[in-house]
Amino acid sequence: MADTDDALFWGVAEHHIATGKATEGSLMNFPCVRVREEFVSMPEHRHGHLVAKLPAERVAELIGDGVGVPFGPGDKVFKEWVLIAERDEALWTTIFAEAVEFGEANADKKRQSSEGHEVSFTGFSPAGLDLLRTLGTKNKAWLDENRKHYEREVAVCSEGLCCSAGRGAARGCIPDIVASPKTNGSIGPINNDLRFKPDASPYKDHLLFRFWEGASKKTAPTLFIRLSPSDGIGIAKAV
Repeated sequence: MADTDDALFWGVAEHHIATGKATEGSLMNFPCVRVREEFVSMPEHRHGHLVAKLPAERVAELIGDGVGVPFGPGDKVFKEWVLIAERDEALWTTIFAEAVEFGEANADKKRQSSEGHEVSFTGFSPAGLDLLRTLGTKNKAWLDENRKHYEREVAVCSEGLCCSAGRGAARGCIPDIVASPKTNGSIGPINNDLRFKPDASPYKDHLLFRFWEGASKKTAPTLFIRLSPSDGIGIAKAV
């Protein structure tokens, strides 16, 4: 018999549910928490561990630090899902709040899309460019403390640039171009893969965008755009 203890999970979730930010729901016939229909978090059904949906780069950080492990239904692993087994109330409270914030952002994007609003790009602010220029010298603690600033000045602008570039190319000469405004879609992750360069900085000081033509991302003709506050813009193609 499974030793399920989800009391800590629901204790952490209680505040968000009580304030109306989140609601109880279900996913794959298991209880979960949602924000405006967006899945946010759930207690792992066998042992009650915390499962949360977060930005892919945040999930990669937590896994890399040994705080969480990959998670997904059945044999699948979702890049935006993480399981945290350590029963640390302070840690769970922090991660759950991040998941709620991520769920709200996703819900807002879907609402804007359904209302016919397009994500626009008006340029990176000087503060955003300065942040990106120095990000390669920062560590995880710094980014955790300045995450909202990073999301506002860099991440949101990156999504806007991705959408605007895709629309422009589609209206011009590449009608079947795919521009997916999310990490590991058309936007490269900001964190370096330290498995191959353990001495490298945890984060990149540039942005990498990838646009492709047709349904298959792996085999399609592809356009890469590298944006660096220090080195400018680089463009490459692959066929």
